[in-house]
Amino acid sequence: GFLEQRALLSHDLRAYLPDNDKDAAIALRDLVARKATTEFKSNREIRREDVLDTIGVRLDDLFPAPNALESPPIIVPRAQMSDLVKVITKSLTPVIVSADGGYGKSIVATQIGPALPGSMTFVYDCFGNGGYRSLTGLRHRAKDGLVQLANEMAAQGLCHPLIPTPKADDAAYAHAFLARVGQASAVLRSQAADGFLVLVLDAADNA
Repeated sequence: GFLEQRALLSHDLRAYLPDNDKDAAIALRDLVARKATTEFKSNREIRREDVLDTIGVRLDDLFPAPNALESPPIIVPRAQMSDLVKVITKSLTPVIVSADGGYGKSIVATQIGPALPGSMTFVYDCFGNGGYRSLTGLRHRAKDGLVQLANEMAAQGLCHPLIPTPKADDAAYAHAFLARVGQASAVLRSQAADGFLVLVLDAADNA
């Protein structure tokens, strides 16, 4: 059933994109059709890179802003960490940790995960070791930060990947990201009833 398969492709593709990009489904159908012709008679395989390239995405675009936080060889445990963990697990709103530069906020960000066994913690590095000021290291856009966090969760099997598209706006990325947060929370709670999904934004003022 061609029509049924076409409808299924459009439906399934929406689960991976930030918006309903109908052109992406058309381009993928065209790719499959061309692979069946003599143009590709020596190689009819369709690989991951082929799919991404067809919808205008590079593999690097899936993880556009990797974590650049550096951990020292010796980390001094913070006496306040247990209190911070209690606040995080009981708060119904985002928790903000503030201090002057050099007080170790970034190190604390990396230590929240180990302090919460049974939970999953993902740290987004807004500063990027100063790279946020670079034209090639942008980190403040939705298609950078939200895509990076979503795909780190997806890499752990918690949610669908989020494949960026040239046409999606910030609102589409935010909507798609929140949907994946819901997916990840549900999967995590099914594995550990008392588990938490913790998203840490280090140097959030840079974003």
